[in-house]
Amino acid sequence: TTLPVMRGFPPDTPQQVTLANWRTPPFNRWAFQHASELIPSAIVPSEPRIAAPLKSAFQNLGALEFEGHGGTDWRLSDWLTASCTDGLVVLRKGRVVHEWYDAGQAPARRHIIFSVSKSLTGAAAGIAVDRGLLDPDAPVTTYVPEAEGFAYGDATVRHVLDMTVSIDFDEAYATPDEK
Repeated sequence: TTLPVMRGFPPDTPQQVTLANWRTPPFNRWAFQHASELIPSAIVPSEPRIAAPLKSAFQNLGALEFEGHGGTDWRLSDWLTASCTDGLVVLRKGRVVHEWYDAGQAPARRHIIFSVSKSLTGAAAGIAVDRGLLDPDAPVTTYVPEAEGFAYGDATVRHVLDMTVSIDFDEAYATPDEK
C-alpha cells in the first residue's frame, strides 16, 4: 500500500507532491501524470494532417508468464502492477498488440517519459534517414537554423543522435530552499 498523495485541498503536508519529492515513490505516481502542474512545460501538438491513429491487432499479453529476478514466476499484468508501472503499449509491425494502464493512466492522458524521448527520437530519426529525409552528416543548422551560435550550432545531426554534444545543463527543478 502506498501513501495517498494530493488528496483534499489543500493536501496534508505529508501527502503533498513538491519539487523536492516528485521523482521519488510514492509521489512520482501522481507527479509523472501531472508534471505540467509542477514544472514549466509545453504541449507540442501533433500535426493532425499527418498523425493517424495506430491500427490494432490486440492480443492479451497480460497472462504471459515469465521468470523474474530471483527465480520468481510472474504474470505480466501482476508484474506491471507490482512494479508501479503506469502504462505499457506493445507495438508489432506498426500495430498495437497490447495496452495496459494503471494509476489513472489512459491512452489520451499525458505522462512524462524523461530519457525515453531519446529512444523515440532515435527511432524516428533512423526511419527518416532510411527514407532519405534526414542526412545524419549534415549540420544541425540545416534543419534548425536557429541553433546557429549556440551549443548545437557546429554539431552534425549524428553528433546530436550520438549525444556527443556537450551542453551545460543542471537538472535541478527544486529551488535552493527545497533541496
